[in-house]
Amino acid sequence: MQFSFWTRNIIILLAATFCCAVLMVSFIACDEATPPPPIIPDDPPQITLFNMNTTVLTHRDTATISFGATDDFGIDSAIVDYGTPSGIRFKRVDAGKHLSGYITRQWGEVGFFTSTFTVYDRKGQVDRDSIFIMVFPDTINTP
Repeated sequence: MQFSFWTRNIIILLAATFCCAVLMVSFIACDEATPPPPIIPDDPPQITLFNMNTTVLTHRDTATISFGATDDFGIDSAIVDYGTPSGIRFKRVDAGKHLSGYITRQWGEVGFFTSTFTVYDRKGQVDRDSIFIMVFPDTINTP
């Protein structure tokens, strides 16, 4: 099929115009697209304080455990496990970005205990710290 000079040039011109229109629409669509949101790092929680006023006790002595933690997006839960056979522990839920406090308790068991402070953030990341406690009997029988 043969086209005249003018017909061929008009077809080429129409094709070029169509291609330019498609390119311009695609460039405009790219400019209007919303960029992806920035990736914000989520650091694990950080224990800022976990200590006890004394770690050597006599049976039925009272001691104070101080604790503190922080997280950039919020603390989901914090648990102080006394490490005693009775399984007694303290738990705080949904503590915000900063947590601090203290617990005063009497030690009713004799022995060597590991008290653990565990903090979870809202993504399940964890930080843990431990202190060792020795509780002696009231009296020591000697032969």
